[in-house]
Amino acid sequence: MINFELNDNGEKDDDTVFGYQLVAGVGFSVNKNVTIDLSYRFQGVAEDLKIYAADVEYMSSNIMAGLRFNF
Repeated sequence: MINFELNDNGEKDDDTVFGYQLVAGVGFSVNKNVTIDLSYRFQGVAEDLKIYAADVEYMSSNIMAGLRFNF
């Protein structure tokens, strides 16, 4: 579930709808102790959000990079 909340000069409206996400990633070993991680995440909602009598679409794409140290 995804909850969207909007505050507009003291007036507040929100909506909650079913949400989903897809995550995929890979790790590249630099040596036995260090790995570089790259991943992608897509997040969306199954139906438009209803905020202040308007239909709001929501989709998010994220590319993430990380460095992992193994001890």
